[in-house]
Amino acid sequence: MGISVSRVRLSLLAVGVAVALSACGGGDDGPAGSDPGATPGDRNPPSSPDGGSTPGGGLPGTGSPGGSVSNPPDGSGSGEPGGEPVVENSPPRLAGTPPPIVLHGTQYVFQPEATDDDGDILHFSITNPPPWATFEATTGRLEGTPTEADIGVYDDIVIAATDGADDASIGPFSIEVTAVAGGAAELSWEAPTENEDGSPLTDLAGYKIYWGTQPDEYTNSVTIDNPAVVTYVLENLVPATYYFVATAFNADGTESEPSEVATLTIS
Repeated sequence: MGISVSRVRLSLLAVGVAVALSACGGGDDGPAGSDPGATPGDRNPPSSPDGGSTPGGGLPGTGSPGGSVSNPPDGSGSGEPGGEPVVENSPPRLAGTPPPIVLHGTQYVFQPEATDDDGDILHFSITNPPPWATFEATTGRLEGTPTEADIGVYDDIVIAATDGADDASIGPFSIEVTAVAGGAAELSWEAPTENEDGSPLTDLAGYKIYWGTQPDEYTNSVTIDNPAVVTYVLENLVPATYYFVATAFNADGTESEPSEVATLTIS
C-alpha cells in the first residue's frame, strides 16, 4: 500500500453572486471541467435510484402505525368491559427546500428530511415529476440531469409521505432548467508538505475539488494537474447552497482524505 497523503485545508476566498438566468438559448453542458457523478473514492458515492412515481396522494403504509393508547372520551377503554383502545398516531414530518433552479447538463438532487415520532415506515409519492428526473418511493429522493432540450420551468411539483394514517408534503414547488448561470465561488487551499506518517511529500501531483448541493453528496468534480495551483474559481453556479471539499494526490494517484467542508449559499 502506498503512503497516504495528508489532507489539504480548504477555504473560500471570494464569492461572485451575480446571477444571470435565461430560460432559452444555448450554453455549455455544465461547469467547465466538471465531471458530474464523480465522488471522492467510496466515501460519498451518489445513490442510483431506480425511480418510480405515484401521482396524487400517498401510498398506504404497511403494519399498524405506532402511537400511545388512551381511553375514548366516553369513558370506555381497555379498563372497561368491551372497550377498545384508541391509537393516537403521530403524523410524519417533512423538511427541506427543493433547489429552484438547475443548469442544464448538471445534476439535480433533492431528498426531503423525513421524521416520524412513532418510527413508522414511510412511503413517498410525487405529483407532476419532471420528465427528466427519477423518484425513489422509499426515500422521497428526486434526481436527474436535464439536457438542453429540457430548458424551461416545471411547476406544481408536490412530494408527499404517508405512514398509513397521516400524510405530510412539501410543495407545490417549481424547478427551472436554465441555459446560463452567473454564480461563482473562488476556492483556495494550502498544499500539503508531508504524508500522514510524517515523511516529506516529494511527489505531490495535483488536487481534486468536489462539490454538490446536498450534504455529503459531491456530484461534480474537477481535477487540477498542477501542484503549484492553490486557487480555483468555479463558475456557472445557480442559486443554491453548495458544499465543497478538496483532496490532494501524488504521482502514484494516491488521494488524500477530503478536506473539511466549505459551505456557500448563492442567492
